[in-house]
Amino acid sequence: MDAVETLAVDLPTRAPRQLTEPLHQLGTVHRLPSPTLWEAITSGLLRRIIRAPQARALYQRWIAAYGTAWDTPAGTMHTVPSPDGVLDLTEEQFATVGAALHHKALPAAAVAYLKHGEK
Repeated sequence: MDAVETLAVDLPTRAPRQLTEPLHQLGTVHRLPSPTLWEAITSGLLRRIIRAPQARALYQRWIAAYGTAWDTPAGTMHTVPSPDGVLDLTEEQFATVGAALHHKALPAAAVAYLKHGEK
């Protein structure tokens, strides 16, 4: 996984100041791409149909509700729910976080990933 290097002064001006101000103090920022194929599939599917700001909010609700929580020095972070975890979710649970439109696509992707993900 290759990091993308960005100078702090080149960060988008529309990015939240709470994020960019501390990053400016660091100088160069490294952004990592999706850490796993499953995360890339999940985030890609959640991004479909809706605009980027809505997709980012949906992704955060999704991982906070159903992903694994990790305590880090920066606070609690979440990862995407596992494919098996997605298959255990009900249609109502998808709706609870605003992902009702994804209640068929994500489980179908989970089945395909579990079957072919190693390839």
